[in-house]
Amino acid sequence: MDVYGKTIPANAGNEMVLHAGENVEVAEDGITFSATGSGIMVVERGVLSVTQCLVIAGDVDMSTGNVRVEEGSVKINGNVLGGFKVEAPEHIVVGGTVESADLKAGGNIDVKGGILQPDGGMVEAGGDITTGFSANATIRAGKSFFVKNECSNCRIHAPVVIAAKGKGVVQGGTISITEGMEVNELGSELGVPTKVVVGVGRKEDAEVLEERSRLKKELQKIDRALGSSDPKQVLMRTPEAKREQVAKIIKHRMGIAKNYEESAARATAIVRKRQEDLASVKIRVKKTIFAGVTIKMGGKALKVKRNTDRSMVYWHPGKDEIEIGNL
Repeated sequence: MDVYGKTIPANAGNEMVLHAGENVEVAEDGITFSATGSGIMVVERGVLSVTQCLVIAGDVDMSTGNVRVEEGSVKINGNVLGGFKVEAPEHIVVGGTVESADLKAGGNIDVKGGILQPDGGMVEAGGDITTGFSANATIRAGKSFFVKNECSNCRIHAPVVIAAKGKGVVQGGTISITEGMEVNELGSELGVPTKVVVGVGRKEDAEVLEERSRLKKELQKIDRALGSSDPKQVLMRTPEAKREQVAKIIKHRMGIAKNYEESAARATAIVRKRQEDLASVKIRVKKTIFAGVTIKMGGKALKVKRNTDRSMVYWHPGKDEIEIGNL
């Protein structure tokens, strides 16, 4: 229909010819196609397929929009441009670079080029994340983060960070790990602020420690009101009119005290386990760790004062301190 409300005849279309591809069968009528397996429906060059991997031939941009699949993986031969999202329950492979975009995979993410996110975005995977380089990026890996050349001014969260192939440089930003780190260089000659944070606690651990603190405060509050004397003595010096009420408070305090003892025992076990876990974490720098790098672990912070070659940063359980030794 045109602007005057007149109907415009449609152009004659071309007959669509489809052939059955992977995991697809065609009925005798030649026009009914059925999937023989689960996955993603793809039509490419006249072939209808159901595959476990959606392949984007070029970039993820305005022509594709955001990419989200319910099953399988996504392979992008080009780049993922800024502002777009890619999600897959399994893996994501990008042949080019990821700009200020959001990627989320249940499995691994492999970016052949680099991850550049000056305008925001996040790359998040349940498994490993591998890339050639990264800059100003936010990266969360459920297992390991591998960078082949350089990681600059990034926010990294991963149990393990490896940058020991190629240039293997990590400089600027904050790197949060729980199991270990191996790089060629950490920091830079220019003293770019670089922080490595080792956190070995779990969310459940924090809840136990918070519970212990809360119960302790409750006990202290009651003791300030009633005193810390023997309960019988407290009742004897309490006016008879208030004894019943005070007796209830004392009984309540006994329950809190019991819970506090149990919570304190769990907290002690957690602290002991944290010390053991901290002692197993090693930050290995095969070439140079530069002055200005800050290491945080075990509630302590260590700022590197001079350039050190072939070094290893670790937690000394006997001294409860961060130390730098030879690799």
